[in-house]
Formats: sequence, structure tokens, C-alpha cells
Amino acid sequence: MRAGCRPVLLIALLVVWPAPSAALEVRGPARVVDGDSLVIAGQRIRLHGIDAPERAQTCLTADGRPWPCGTAAGRALAAHIAGRAVTCRGTKRDRYRRLIAACFLSARNLSAWMVGRGWALAYRRYSHAYAGLERTARAAHRGLWSGRFTAPWNWRRGQGERAAMRLTRSPPHAGPRSRPPCR
Repeated sequence: MRAGCRPVLLIALLVVWPAPSAALEVRGPARVVDGDSLVIAGQRIRLHGIDAPERAQTCLTADGRPWPCGTAAGRALAAHIAGRAVTCRGTKRDRYRRLIAACFLSARNLSAWMVGRGWALAYRRYSHAYAGLERTARAAHRGLWSGRFTAPWNWRRGQGERAAMRLTRSPPHAGPRSRPPCR
């Protein structure tokens, strides 16, 4: 390569080479959108590594009665936060431009709290960090695990009704391609 081309090549690489993502920290009172999404200071945030039922999603109690589990998951998170300041740190954004972040109330990880209470599932497609907490919540029949439900990723694909008719309590799931207890 000619010596005169090197600076041009270097400049071209710097322009097109992606820079490391800088961590973004957001802190303040949080508005709960649903069981895995918040808004802090106008910043939309998705809790890292978990998936909670959608607001419109219903589940079944142990005796087969429907209940608004999506609404309940969001209310549980809102009650836990109770207007206190939340700190979120993230480096990536999802396809909806939400910051994917680990969020904390004091030192308590909100994703861990939601999964441990049974209000959200470990989203193994993106992280295995909360799988142990999910197993504990399931064994204790906490939150969603007290009845039957469709995993949120399946519910979003429109499988809620069909899956609820086929499945009951199945073995622990491995992620979006699996068939966890439904509806």
C-alpha cells in the first residue's frame, strides 16, 4: 500500500468502525409501563434479562379462572418502587429504542426482584442471570407460577390461547423456543 493511502484508510476506519458503547446511567423517579419496562426522566428502559407478561395478558389461576397477570406484574413493580428513585445502567438499545438496563432500587436489582417474586421470567435468550431465581419462584408457586400462563414471548406471537389449551405445568423452559407453562 502506498504511504499516502494509509492516513485515508485510517480515517475511513475510524468513521465506519463502531465505537464502544458508552454506559448510560439514568436516575430518578420511575414510571412503570409494565412488568419489565420503566420511564425515568423521559428515557424508556427495558429491564435486562427478564420478560414479564404484557399488560393485556391474562393467566389462569390454579382452579382455571382467568386473572389479569400482566396488569398484576406491572402493579407489583410499581408498588415495590413506590415513588422512590431508581438507578438504571445500560449500554444497548432494543428495536424499540429502549435502553436495556440493569435497574436498582437502592442496591436491589429490580429484574432479580421481579423474577424472584414470580412476576417475570428469566429471558434466557438474552441472559441466564435469573434462571436460579425463576426455579425458586416456580417451586414456591409465587406470582405467575401459582397457576398457568403463556410465556410472554409466546403470547406476543399470538400463541396464548392455543398454548393455554395444550399446556399445563411443564419442565423449566430454556427460552423463547421452549414451551413453558402456559396462560
